[in-house]
Amino acid sequence: MSGTTGNFVSVTLNVLAKQVAPLIAAAQLEGINISGAVIDGVAVSDAILDASKTALDGQKDTASGVAALSADLGLMLNGIEVMGASADGHLLIKVDLPTTDPGISGALWNNGQYVMVSAG
Repeated sequence: MSGTTGNFVSVTLNVLAKQVAPLIAAAQLEGINISGAVIDGVAVSDAILDASKTALDGQKDTASGVAALSADLGLMLNGIEVMGASADGHLLIKVDLPTTDPGISGALWNNGQYVMVSAG
């Protein structure tokens, strides 16, 4: 913190981002109009968007984190779309299955035109 002006305390954008990110995650900023607010020449709305992106990016592909979604809202793991839903709500698994039995109990594999479950 670098100073106080009236009822406001000036802060750096890093401090603001750290304080705002949890509020964004908890959706506690709904209804607050910050459209004209500027700190250090940066619009606060832009800083909040950057903070939320940073908070989410830090959780992608981590245990108990968030997963990325493709443009058509399919689940992505390690940058590859692996699961989605059809327009009528059916689950679509979008992965290439091995064409020989992997020898792992319960693993799926493609036996020509049939999906098989390996016995292990």
